[in-house]
Amino acid sequence: MNMKQLFPEYFINEDKISEIWNDCLFVFDANFLCDFYRYSDVTRVEFINIMNEFSERVWLPNRAVEEYLRNRRTVIKKQEALYLDVIKKLNTLEENLNHKKQHPFVNKKLHGKFSDVSKQLKEELEGSRVEYIKRINGEDEIKNKIVEIFDGKVGASFTDEKLNGILEEGELRYKNKIPPGYKDKEKDDYENQCLTENDKKIKPYGDLIIWKQIIEKADKDKKNIIFVTSDSKEDWWKLEGPNTLGPRGELVKEFEEQTGKLFHMYSPDRFLKFAQEYLKVQVNEDALEEIKEIKEEDERKFLKKIKNKEDKKYLISEITQYSLEDYINDKKNYYEKLKSNELKRNALYSELLKFKAENYRLGYMI
Repeated sequence: MNMKQLFPEYFINEDKISEIWNDCLFVFDANFLCDFYRYSDVTRVEFINIMNEFSERVWLPNRAVEEYLRNRRTVIKKQEALYLDVIKKLNTLEENLNHKKQHPFVNKKLHGKFSDVSKQLKEELEGSRVEYIKRINGEDEIKNKIVEIFDGKVGASFTDEKLNGILEEGELRYKNKIPPGYKDKEKDDYENQCLTENDKKIKPYGDLIIWKQIIEKADKDKKNIIFVTSDSKEDWWKLEGPNTLGPRGELVKEFEEQTGKLFHMYSPDRFLKFAQEYLKVQVNEDALEEIKEIKEEDERKFLKKIKNKEDKKYLISEITQYSLEDYINDKKNYYEKLKSNELKRNALYSELLKFKAENYRLGYMI
């Protein structure tokens, strides 16, 4: 075998990517479907219209559909909370301005205009919130449209025997940090508290189950695959500093070894961008910008969550290094050390965000 065949993960070039786009199946993750509830109506319609143009080439893993249907209500409730938060902030601002004998002072005419506009805004926000939340138990046009697009294009579930085999394999893969999915083991317990015992056992391996279903589909149909996911964790993507360079090499190699076909991945915004080039579809630039902004906001939250977790781990590790007596005697140096490390972490975090923003602008993000 030649070098390219032995190490396919290092030879994903433009010719291969073009080959993939020519005849691949487009496979979508659960988080991609859930994001439809986060987009504006205009952006969501834009995305759906584009998917309809190549609907004969789309497919969903069974596990992705299960996760979407289970999580859609949570996503809707989180979006409702955003409406309520804006209304609350408007009320707070009004209360602050209504104290006529306290700062800040605003002239009566301007204050009246603000009150009128604020009232209209709150009425519109509340009306939108009520309509939005109806999707939980009432008519959900987003779910209906997803069902329409993917009708007859959903994979079968695995048998219990096969599923148990994947869970056993997953234990070994995760211990050795073999992608995908090993980062899901680190999720907080509160995310699992409403699940059954069986669901709790399966949930950490959701990404691995999706991965196995994708491989099975590609092998059966002899198809290249493009996978679209909003997941930005390192157990899917090859990361070098602030840059995302594509799917993990282990995934590309495993996929080709088991199917003889090619695999590539995109985030939703990059998928739309390259769809313009390879599928010759028109994409609304405002929609593309909105999707990118949501992705960047998710990355900021994810990095902040990591930072907070690392802070907690550091505090625990520092405290356990001290006996109570040492801690009391050396309290001043202890706090100075904590403060120094906190400043370092904050500086690195700020630089990371700057690097990500700059490299995305230059087109390095995949």
